[in-house]
Amino acid sequence: MSKNITSTAIGFRVTPSATHYAVVQKQSDGFCVIAAEKITHPKALHPPDQLKHIRQTVFDLIREHQAAFGGIKLIEGNSQTRDPFRLNVEGVVQESFASSPLDHYFFGTIPKLTGVFRFEDKKKMKAILDGATRFDPVDLASFGKESREAIVSAVAAFIEHGN
Repeated sequence: MSKNITSTAIGFRVTPSATHYAVVQKQSDGFCVIAAEKITHPKALHPPDQLKHIRQTVFDLIREHQAAFGGIKLIEGNSQTRDPFRLNVEGVVQESFASSPLDHYFFGTIPKLTGVFRFEDKKKMKAILDGATRFDPVDLASFGKESREAIVSAVAAFIEHGN
């Protein structure tokens, strides 16, 4: 028997060299990750053209997967590696969300994720993102850190919207 897909979300996590994304479907029996990939930032292009490329790719992914929800895990305020280009890419992804047909989008850091999932404190959220603790909505065991963060951001968009 096929699973009833109710909607799709796409989550992002940016690093200085790539933008990781995950496509998550909400099905009748829970969540399913259907893609976890990365967009490598093209070094041959100047930064403004890199940002343009990333923006267009984000739009293409939203359209291709018919995503209704989007999420992005933002850099932490106390991060010791605050790369300016990463911040620019995060801004481009957020602007892409606002300019897209998404019904709802989530953006936030660990404290905001902690609140969305109603955890007592951020230690549990950190442990999930680090792969040390199980995440009940989705099995994250086979994914790297950035993919885990993209997946959790996509699920957060569903939950924050009330799905």
